[in-house]
Amino acid sequence: LSETAAFWSDSILKISGSSTSTGSFGRVETANGAHFKGADVTIDEALFITNNLYMDGTGVIARSGNNNLDFYTNSALRQRFTGGGNIEFPTANAKISGSSTSTGSFGYGYIDTRLGIGSIPTGEILKVEGGSWNTSLTIQGSGASSGIRFKDSDGNTDSYIYSTGGAISLMDPGGDHMIHAVNDDSIRFASGGSEKMRILNNGNVGIGVTDPDAPLEIKADGSHILLDTPGAGDNNWITWADNGTAKWELNKGTTHTFNIYSYESEANIVTFPAAGTSVEFNVPIEVTSGNISGSASSTGSFGAVTIGRATHIANEKLAVEGSISVKNGNPYGMVNAAGNAVLAGVWLGGSDELYLGNDSGFSSIRFLPGSAEKMRLTTAGYLGIGTTSPATRLEVKSSGLSSEPVRVTATDGTALVSVKESGGGDGSIEIKDRDGTTDILLAAEGNSYFSWFNLGIRTTTPSQALTVGGNISGSGNLDIDGNMTASGDAYFGSNVGIGTTSPSFPLQVNANSSTAIANFNNAGSGTPSGLYVNLTGASPNDRTDYYLFNTGGGGNSTLFTDGGATFNSHVYVNSGNISGSSTSTGSFGAVYVAGMSIPNLADFSSSIESRLTSEEADSDFTAAGISGSWQ
Repeated sequence: LSETAAFWSDSILKISGSSTSTGSFGRVETANGAHFKGADVTIDEALFITNNLYMDGTGVIARSGNNNLDFYTNSALRQRFTGGGNIEFPTANAKISGSSTSTGSFGYGYIDTRLGIGSIPTGEILKVEGGSWNTSLTIQGSGASSGIRFKDSDGNTDSYIYSTGGAISLMDPGGDHMIHAVNDDSIRFASGGSEKMRILNNGNVGIGVTDPDAPLEIKADGSHILLDTPGAGDNNWITWADNGTAKWELNKGTTHTFNIYSYESEANIVTFPAAGTSVEFNVPIEVTSGNISGSASSTGSFGAVTIGRATHIANEKLAVEGSISVKNGNPYGMVNAAGNAVLAGVWLGGSDELYLGNDSGFSSIRFLPGSAEKMRLTTAGYLGIGTTSPATRLEVKSSGLSSEPVRVTATDGTALVSVKESGGGDGSIEIKDRDGTTDILLAAEGNSYFSWFNLGIRTTTPSQALTVGGNISGSGNLDIDGNMTASGDAYFGSNVGIGTTSPSFPLQVNANSSTAIANFNNAGSGTPSGLYVNLTGASPNDRTDYYLFNTGGGGNSTLFTDGGATFNSHVYVNSGNISGSSTSTGSFGAVYVAGMSIPNLADFSSSIESRLTSEEADSDFTAAGISGSWQ
């Protein structure tokens, strides 16, 4: 056939060849009017079908009204190319598929019901399935930015999703950012054209501030946080947890109280009543730093407060470790059980004077360390230690038998003075030296003593172990194992014993001496009257029934007696006279005269006679059983 000639056939025409066959047709036209035209004809005539194009199997390409081109399979319309240039998928669950490298583009179009990409939609208008976090859906703009617009059914713009420069925003219809996420920087929340909150990439959240330095920083002028719980029961507002374990919460109680709750103690720690007039602390308050402050009219109550340390001791109501500063103290700063202000406590007065006390109309001041009263100061000014009812300016009550109610110590802690109660309930006072040795003991039961230095009574310079500057009066025994010196009179109302502890006479001297029993020595310059032994109580000057030992100027002794005397032992006359009145009588066991012995009576008589007056020599004498006269 020539190149320009046409081949016509009323039957089925088959054109076949091998996989490498090539060729061209000027025009092929079927009996139904479809024809093919070679490359020299226009493109719209390259394939001309006057009715439908049937393909092997059930596929049909048909022309419908309004110049539409429809594609059928299994007698169902699957796809339509409209005369207006749109592509329609009238049948539900239609698919547009290709390989993983397939690409394509559309001018614009629409889907009547649902569109599924990667999966058949089950109710969604658009369903995209497959890909990963960065390949499932890509939206690319024509410039540096891209976005998605959201409209309502009337075509009004509701909002935008806008992306540019590594940031993405949710924008309002006017194009203002509402949520703006900046790559590796922050998420910003805005309204009314201005930013209200920001979340930084370190997790800090700022409300009213763009550079928060804390996990949550709020800056607001005249604003507040509102938590509304419409129910009347308990409501937990905010809960703090530690690694998933709840620790604290803020809640509202059934009586509209605001509470701080501890999960570990399972109790409200702090309660704010709805009236707002007080704050209730249900556990001890421990303040290690900072202040607890309020206005001049602030009120409140605490179970207990600990300031300056982190631990609380049971039964402590207020514990302060450190100093307390009080300025402009109000003496009526305490309130009694009836709610009346009273003058009680510690306060500063004029000239920075510190006062401790209470109102005169109230009771005593009590000191209760360890929860038990130990000391009390009454309104009468009486201080009691160990007693609640002191009867004097200072009264110390012993804690029991064998105790030491009072002790005064030295700078090194050594006891100087001790007041003790013995095991029998008797009192004693001990004064000790710096070594702790008791030098003075005054005991109500048992011995008392002074074991060091001299004791002076009415004198500040005692020269002896006991020196008295006045009279000594006693009704019992006086035992002296040593010397006794007195510058005044001494009176004894009972027997006096020298050398014996049980004298049987007013004066009894028991001596163990080979020289003398007693020595009376006058150290004065005058001539003494002598030693008088008064038997009747008469004055020595009366010489009635007494003995007088008189020391004359020459040192000789004279014995006077007006009542008679009997000598049961020897009489020794060294010098001087033995004299008496004309009626005097007496007897001697023996008489010794200096230089003579008793057996030589003649010499004795001569010697005696030479020493007697004429009157005395006329009298008789009796000696050694021999009677005679001096003549």
